[in-house]
Amino acid sequence: DAVEAVFASSYAALPESEQQLFRLLGLIPGPDFDATAVAWLLGCDRRTAAYRLEALLDHSLLLEPSFGRYRFHDLVRLFARSAAPPAGDTADAADAAQGRLIDYYLHAAGTANERITRRSLPTPPLPPVPSPLPASEPGDFEAGLAWLRGDWENLWACAADPRTPRSRPGALTVLSPVLATYMEREGLWAQALTLHGRALDDARARQDAAGEGRSLSELGRVRLATGDATAACELHEQALSRHRSLGDRLGEAESLWELGRSRHMRNEHEAAGALHREALALFQELGDLRGEANALWALGRALRMQEDTEGANTMAEQALVLYRRLDDRLGTTNVLWDLGRLAEARGDFPASARLLAQALDSYRVLGSRVGEANTLHALGRLARRRERWDEAVERLEASLRIYDELHELHGRTLTRHDLALVRWAQDDLADATRLLTLVSDTYREHGEPVGAARSLHELGQVRRAAHDYAGSARALSESVTLYRSLDNAERTEAVLQDARAYATEAAAAFPT
Repeated sequence: DAVEAVFASSYAALPESEQQLFRLLGLIPGPDFDATAVAWLLGCDRRTAAYRLEALLDHSLLLEPSFGRYRFHDLVRLFARSAAPPAGDTADAADAAQGRLIDYYLHAAGTANERITRRSLPTPPLPPVPSPLPASEPGDFEAGLAWLRGDWENLWACAADPRTPRSRPGALTVLSPVLATYMEREGLWAQALTLHGRALDDARARQDAAGEGRSLSELGRVRLATGDATAACELHEQALSRHRSLGDRLGEAESLWELGRSRHMRNEHEAAGALHREALALFQELGDLRGEANALWALGRALRMQEDTEGANTMAEQALVLYRRLDDRLGTTNVLWDLGRLAEARGDFPASARLLAQALDSYRVLGSRVGEANTLHALGRLARRRERWDEAVERLEASLRIYDELHELHGRTLTRHDLALVRWAQDDLADATRLLTLVSDTYREHGEPVGAARSLHELGQVRRAAHDYAGSARALSESVTLYRSLDNAERTEAVLQDARAYATEAAAAFPT
């Protein structure tokens, strides 16, 4: 048609080198690109790539919607992909260009990940940077994060492109760990599950035990973040087995730490603490300061949940020293959050508010939406304990909005629980009932009997306050059943005492 004729005319006017570039640009799976990516595609230096891109721009075959970022019009992209190579040209040149482009995304994503990650899990080797290809070297956290955000659509398209594993076997098991931190930060849970799952299948098909261990670990992290702590435990146990079978001590230490985090979320705090101690010893033996800091931080959390506030505070302070030595601002902020919770546990509410406010400001500067939501929740919980009901509602509802955006189930459930207690205190029994029902249903659905038993007990109390004695009896009965399954005699008796008292009250309310 007329439009295609215009494209063909512009294409024909190009020298052969620009025609080759035009055809090769059709290999790029994502929506846009820069001169560095094109240099790898061509196998040349960045200046040459930029010069050739400008030539295509001058012929109206490219758009430059923002400085240094180029893209095709959709119709031009289709034309580029259909443009026939000159006689005698083989598919080898296109295949080599495709491979170099994949190598670029692996290399650039890996170097950007090094700037933003806080983990010690070893990643597979990245592709080398042969001369004259330009290296991608973001200078700091902000630069690494900015690059990943700017090229995310390209990275995802590369990961989803069926040509990628054919051109570069093992590429998926590299992309999986190097994109994991970014996907977690941005709440890209569906994409993370897809990529890590494909990487796991690929590793197993190639009998790559190391890649399998990494992929299992990444899947476990996502399952934990999306609220399935039981599945996370199973995946991390498998990853731990793979790392041990390979003699990978660093992978073993990381898996112990991850398994401890998953046990923590299942309210198995003693087991979590033991795993974190084991991980800590390994990280110290290996001289891995970041892993040591992470293990100290996690151990402190486990001790706090066991009401050992002194031990938890000691672990947090030690972790803080290491994070500051590493210039790890996110790790430092996480510890400030923990110190704020510990101050709350000691009853020092002003200190808790001050520390949590510092953490909130820092999370916002760092762009950590999960951290921001966690801190708003902690501030809402603190306001609830201080009986500042309006402030508590404001903080908790702000936290819920972020958790909803991120589809973060665990934080959303904890925040709903605290908001339910505030509504109960405000005598809004209908909303308290709604929230506690959601909380107890979530805990039961995900196999967390401790949380389910506690919230059902509270639901029974709220229903009793609303004079719904039948509903109260059902909730209390379910709570008793769960506490008995946990062999928790003390909590079982507490619920039974309420049940007996409410039964007497109900009988008095409905005399025969």
